[in-house]
Amino acid sequence: MSEENPREALARVSRNLKHFTAEITTVRDEDGLRVSLGGYLDGDAANTVMTPLSDLVMTWAGAPRFVVDLSKLEYISSLGIGMLTTLAVSAHRRSMTMTLCEPQPSVLHVLELLGIPQYIPVIPCEKDGA
Repeated sequence: MSEENPREALARVSRNLKHFTAEITTVRDEDGLRVSLGGYLDGDAANTVMTPLSDLVMTWAGAPRFVVDLSKLEYISSLGIGMLTTLAVSAHRRSMTMTLCEPQPSVLHVLELLGIPQYIPVIPCEKDGA
């Protein structure tokens, strides 16, 4: 029996969540890792996708850039914030640059209240590629 890779694990666990999606949207490895999060990043979703996302970051062999697209994320809980900060620490340990792109206003408000953009830059999403 073969071991499931982080991309497969993320796809599998995401399918089981009703109000949350996580999708790897990287086009080319030389562009870096790009993941899109959508729906509601509540405690259940954060706990479910944390391990596959962390494994993905820790095994990434492409360019040292990690973009988390939040343009489809409608809600983020404190556990979702914790997941993002844990991923940022993991990325930093791998000498990767992690950024958050285009959070919706309600999500950006929560991020700003907690001072997250001081540690994880918030940027516009690039229209072509990762």
